[in-house]
Amino acid sequence: MITRNKSTGRHGLKKTIGETELIRLQVSRTVTLLQNNITRHYDALYELRRLTLILLAQQHHTQQDIDTWLEQEGFGVDTDGFWLSLPLLQQFRKGVAPKDAISHSWDPAIKDLEDARSRMYCLRDIGTFVQEIHSRLPGSAWIYYQDVTNTSIQFPYIDQVTAITPDFNWLTYHTFASVTPQANPERAIRWTLPSIDYAGEGVILSVSIPVYHEERFIGAWSIDLPMNTLYQDYIDESYVAGQENCIFDQYENIIVHPSIEAGIDKEKGSLFQHKLNSLGGDLAILQSAGLIRGKQGELRLKGRDGEELLAYYGTVPDINWTFLVTVPRASLLDAVNRRIKTAFDKIMKGDFSYRIVNRQDAGHQNLLVEGYNKMAAALQQQEDIRRQAEKALRESENKYRLLFSNAHDGIFIIQEGRITFANPRTLEMTGYTMHELAFLPIADLLHPEYREDVLAHYQRTLENVSPETHTFKILNNNQEELWIHLNSVRITWDKIAATLHFARDITQQVELEQQLHHAQKMDAIGKLASSVAHEFGNPLLGMRFAMRDILKRSYLKEEDTELLSMAEKECDRMRGLIRDLQRFNRPTSGSRTTFNLHHLLDSLFVFHRRLLSLNKVRLVQLYDKQEIMINAVEDQLRQVFINLILNAIDAMKENGGVLTILTALYPEKAVISIKDNGAGIKLEAMDHIFEPFFTTKSAVEGVGLGLPVSYGIVQAHNGEIAVESKPGNTVFEVTLPL
Repeated sequence: MITRNKSTGRHGLKKTIGETELIRLQVSRTVTLLQNNITRHYDALYELRRLTLILLAQQHHTQQDIDTWLEQEGFGVDTDGFWLSLPLLQQFRKGVAPKDAISHSWDPAIKDLEDARSRMYCLRDIGTFVQEIHSRLPGSAWIYYQDVTNTSIQFPYIDQVTAITPDFNWLTYHTFASVTPQANPERAIRWTLPSIDYAGEGVILSVSIPVYHEERFIGAWSIDLPMNTLYQDYIDESYVAGQENCIFDQYENIIVHPSIEAGIDKEKGSLFQHKLNSLGGDLAILQSAGLIRGKQGELRLKGRDGEELLAYYGTVPDINWTFLVTVPRASLLDAVNRRIKTAFDKIMKGDFSYRIVNRQDAGHQNLLVEGYNKMAAALQQQEDIRRQAEKALRESENKYRLLFSNAHDGIFIIQEGRITFANPRTLEMTGYTMHELAFLPIADLLHPEYREDVLAHYQRTLENVSPETHTFKILNNNQEELWIHLNSVRITWDKIAATLHFARDITQQVELEQQLHHAQKMDAIGKLASSVAHEFGNPLLGMRFAMRDILKRSYLKEEDTELLSMAEKECDRMRGLIRDLQRFNRPTSGSRTTFNLHHLLDSLFVFHRRLLSLNKVRLVQLYDKQEIMINAVEDQLRQVFINLILNAIDAMKENGGVLTILTALYPEKAVISIKDNGAGIKLEAMDHIFEPFFTTKSAVEGVGLGLPVSYGIVQAHNGEIAVESKPGNTVFEVTLPL
């Protein structure tokens, strides 16, 4: 089956273009191509004739001008006997002749003929123009002018000795003879029969136009072109066995036919004339005039052996040529049978889109063709319905896949205690790949504090169709805690009971809520502390002054004096606590200055080195290489760092350890880290360490205001204070703006 015989319809329907339709297209295409090429060559001939007449009209010369030109060009008789430009001939034979060079065919016997000399002189510079015209006719062999004086010029340049003799008579050449006044009184363009080219181009066609100057016939322009240049290769295309293509003119002279061309006489310049009747059968009595009038159509003919032929033809009006294709009818029927076989082969492979074109003369095969087409149409309709359903399903799946893949929440399915299906957000939250999740028991993802409760929730969901919601913590692949809000529902997945879950990471929300709760709690406690400080401050001050006044009296016993001194010291301690309470509520009191943070830290250890030594604590100071300048209330920051350092030393007093102070400078902030390797802060205490009066120490060791006051001071300086702790490692990190 030829691949060109298929086209695709509106719905992807592949329809066989029958061989007869292909042949009709071939005829139409060939006729159009011939017409276009003929028009291009006609235009070129008209242009050449017009150019010649212009050159003849514009030239005003003398015999001396002609002699000078011939001398300058080096005209003479060469060793082969031709009168021509000897230097140009030598250039051509060396391969260095100008591209626009024209050659002359000029018999030495008439080299002094006045008309010949005059017209050759007028046309001496026409080579550039002919070269341009030749470039517009790709494939053309020669363009040449023949004068009535038996002179000629040719382009491209030709070495005359390879083609003709010096005394060649151009007046008898078939192209010239076809347009003489006797042969062509209408002065029309004429085509001649195929001939053998003189210069080795093989079988050529020639087309000529007469040139009349002042109503006198003076010569002709002609174009030689190889046959296949005019009609190109696809004139020889064959779609069925036994197909024959030919071109003949209005006189039934064959222009092109494969069986004729093989027998052409190879003598240079010879014409071959084969008539249509040489093809035998009904072609012997075919009249071209009737075909030309009909322009295009179909015929039923008998071949030379009596076989039935179908003929398809089209004519080219400008030249009165006819392109004729003949095919054996039996070959067309065989082609129909082949298409039927191809059609059923496609049905077997599930392709229902193939259709066969009915042939009017296909006989009983048409019944089979019609039956096949109806069956294929019905199957195609069913296939279209199925494909539409599949398309709708794919579109629906694509929409859900798009939602599933781009959802902000994690979406996953649990079967038999493991996640068997999860979207990208689930993988992002858990930090596991899908392959890892498939082998990880769901319990391993749960925070130990919530594991039992969540598994019970999962079991309830599995047993109950109604949806459930739950909030809990999980541990991701990096053992980071995430707060999850989960919506769950029971489903059936791959025929197995399962649960579908929608998980939202609310960690940030929970942290914000905790921070808000802490801020509200600290605000309430701060107000309470301020109130307590106010209510106790004035009475305590009065008590202290009263005690000091009593201590001045001389009649007191020694033991009374000691008791009163102890009471005065307790009052002073209470006044210190009241100051801390007031500072907790108003941490920003005091004026800010700009100072070197490293100098402040160094000054703290001048007073605490003995304390470090007593507790077997080694100090490590790792400062940023750049100075860190802070604008703050210096005394307040000193109290913050004293509190943190004393707490760190206290945490290591049992076994000693290392106290590490680190500083780091960033573009807009400074970070101070105070690390110890003591016992660490217990998990249940972590949420309360910045609350006033919360302490893990005894009542004698402290009242729990150091960290809350430090927290308030740092907050008042638009900074942050954070803590991380585990056994053997506690880090307080203070961040301050520069």
